[in-house]
Amino acid sequence: MAHHLIPVESDWPILIRESVTIAAPRDKVWDVFTDFTAYPEWNPHWRSCTLLDAKKNPLPAGIPIATGHHLQLKIHLPPTLEDSVPTRTLTELLSDVSLGSYISWGARRMPFLFRTSRLYLLTDVELEGGGQGTKMEAFSAVGGVLGALFPARMQWDLRMGIKEMNEALKTRCEQT
Repeated sequence: MAHHLIPVESDWPILIRESVTIAAPRDKVWDVFTDFTAYPEWNPHWRSCTLLDAKKNPLPAGIPIATGHHLQLKIHLPPTLEDSVPTRTLTELLSDVSLGSYISWGARRMPFLFRTSRLYLLTDVELEGGGQGTKMEAFSAVGGVLGALFPARMQWDLRMGIKEMNEALKTRCEQT
């Protein structure tokens, strides 16, 4: 299990944790969440995501995600599906992947100054009223000297981005 990857609050000035229960099997939730090409259709937070190799060159479609790859993410803060809103571009290292269970990435180029860690963890749950579902837990941590100065408004926007992404993932998984 990925519990060793969950950021510890004492190590991070900013730690956001959001979760959602989805009435869909874990493999379906994983497939929707890792279908990066479909993000523009449903994801208000990560507007696009490109899988890159270790040298940060784009990988062809169909290559499975793996530890050591990079992600180039275009993010909306605050979250929106409106493409006329400018995005911020981040390139982060996939630090740990367990297909169907969890994915973790972050940026640690100058960890004393600024670092990030993200973890998306999927677990099987029993739904109220019976049946199997999936719990998606999203953790986003920001640290370092500059991380401690992260403006309150950006923290709020980041929390809302994660929350709205989780809800959009739930909707997409439960509708298809």
